[in-house]
Amino acid sequence: GKVIVPKYTSVLSEADSAGYVNGQGMGLAKAAELNGYPGPKHVLELAEQLRLSESQAERTKQSFDSMHLDAVRLGKAIVEKEQRLGKMYAEKKVTPENLAPLVMEIGALQSQLRLVHLKAHTDMVAILSEGQIKKYAELRGYLKPTQMQHQH
Repeated sequence: GKVIVPKYTSVLSEADSAGYVNGQGMGLAKAAELNGYPGPKHVLELAEQLRLSESQAERTKQSFDSMHLDAVRLGKAIVEKEQRLGKMYAEKKVTPENLAPLVMEIGALQSQLRLVHLKAHTDMVAILSEGQIKKYAELRGYLKPTQMQHQH
């Protein structure tokens, strides 16, 4: 269902809140995605064009499912802590003692979430062939087909 966010905690945009709670990529794995490490979700969406074998599709789905579970769990925790932070300020209950631990906790959760997404992209290189990885980059618009023939 929809997460109702009270006014004082609207530090996160609705889109960000939804992204966190639904375990979406949110560009967290751009470093991987743009450098030849495909994302499992897009690999599954492009399964036909990439000619995935049954085993490749199965392993990709496992990687995605595991990533998604972790991402949803961490995302919900981030939203909850961000709401707590907003509430602390709204209620003027911020102290040096309660502020730092909460902010550090949010940062740690965000780092873990980024790691979950990056790791899923890293896993794909062991699953796909070099040709499939090139094809993926082409299909996602990162490579022009001509560029592939003229790499020096």
